[in-house]
Amino acid sequence: MHPVKQKAHDLGVDDVAFLNLREYSSPRSPDPRNYLSSARSLVVYLLRELPGGYMNQSFIRMHSLGGTDHADDYIGYNLARFIEDKYDEETITIPGHRPFEINEDSWRSIIGPISLRHAAAQCGLGILGENGVVVNLTWGSMIRIGAILTSIDLDSDKPMDYKPCESCSYPCDKMCPSGAIRIEGGQTIVDQAKCTKYSQPYDVGNYTRFLIKQIEADDKKKVEMLLTPLWFNLFMASMGYMYYSCIECTRGCPGTRLKKEYAFPEPKRRVASRLSDII
Repeated sequence: MHPVKQKAHDLGVDDVAFLNLREYSSPRSPDPRNYLSSARSLVVYLLRELPGGYMNQSFIRMHSLGGTDHADDYIGYNLARFIEDKYDEETITIPGHRPFEINEDSWRSIIGPISLRHAAAQCGLGILGENGVVVNLTWGSMIRIGAILTSIDLDSDKPMDYKPCESCSYPCDKMCPSGAIRIEGGQTIVDQAKCTKYSQPYDVGNYTRFLIKQIEADDKKKVEMLLTPLWFNLFMASMGYMYYSCIECTRGCPGTRLKKEYAFPEPKRRVASRLSDII
């Protein structure tokens, strides 16, 4: 096993692969060399999610799911340090979610520095499923992807010959309560704005809508809006405790290890938005 892969496993990853930038392709993403001019390869790794974190809708469960965020930070830093010390090469860790590069051109359509899902699929850690996310052979869609950009010239691992969607009966597109997923001509199209607005009720968009309503309210209403559970949830989310309220596109995915009664519910009624439930 390559020393970098061995180190990644020693640090606790569930799987790891290499992708040379010659094989990396993500049409909407920026050039990785914008972030590390000497970059030649990506080290991509997976962390499996804890199934128990999906078993309820409380805010507390996000601490369980957020554990992979902390693990990603720990693994990324220590693996990057190992590469720099052993090979005298340059590295930069890639955020699994935030921060983004926000500017006048990107803030309405936020794009990460690296498409982690494209990278993971291109180096054999899974395939891009009809739900628009990576499906792994062992853990389905219950995975977190991390990556390091490095100046080492690594050989790419081969893409996976795995087609779970062809034999899967779970209607991931129809299960989406926000109507964000549609499949046209065999291609999955995900409306990011619809997905985020529904699945992240305390994200920056809904936080901004709350603030606008508060600014427009009279003085008494301004105070009342602060003395609500909604305000505290928005505040916690702003501190980094991201809350995801929907996993309908992944809960029935092959390999997703959830209890049967939780993994295959009846399709829910589609709704355009939950903003009325929030504000």
